[in-house]
Amino acid sequence: MRRERSYEKFYSALTLPATVDAGKAKASYKNWVLEVALPKTEVTKKRTVKVE
Repeated sequence: MRRERSYEKFYSALTLPATVDAGKAKASYKNWVLEVALPKTEVTKKRTVKVE
């Protein structure tokens, strides 16, 4: 089996929607897996209202 690997730097950019709090965005790269966490802003979080 042949595997191709690149050891060069890689750069990618994307535009985040307005519902994402960009200041709290985090990313980690471990074991060849890139994990990105994009938390929502307080305005877009769901709210539960009890109706009687």
